[in-house]
Amino acid sequence: MQTDSPTLPCNAEIFLVHRKPMLLIETLDAYNADSFTATVQPLRESPCFSEETEITIECFLELMAQTMAAAHGYTALCSGTSAKTCYIVGIEQFEYNQQTTPIRLLDDKLRTQVTEDMVLGPMKVMRGKVFSQNTVIASATIKVFVEQEGVSENT
Repeated sequence: MQTDSPTLPCNAEIFLVHRKPMLLIETLDAYNADSFTATVQPLRESPCFSEETEITIECFLELMAQTMAAAHGYTALCSGTSAKTCYIVGIEQFEYNQQTTPIRLLDDKLRTQVTEDMVLGPMKVMRGKVFSQNTVIASATIKVFVEQEGVSENT
């Protein structure tokens, strides 16, 4: 069953179970075939900041993961199905642009982009990037397991 797509950009909160201060992406902005873009407004109370208000390295992976989850929720809504639980099962090729750090962007927005590279049954391989303006700050290949119908986490 196909339903009307929500108009983008839209509030990412409708696709995620996260709430502030763990809700890190603000809006899901664009969808193009297998690529999604989101906007991030860093919050001081978020656990992503160190004492010096620098974004921690592990936060970049969380930004990519939340963009993937919002994208998954968006495509499920558009197809008239319910979003399934996704689990990160692997991270490869993590790159961190040392020249852009430390990032102190409490007043600036970041942009994330996630592209689905491959789908093999319940496994997805996605490439995520985090940008400050047009500069890539961090990128990684993330492998995700998507829980299937009739399969519970206890089986």
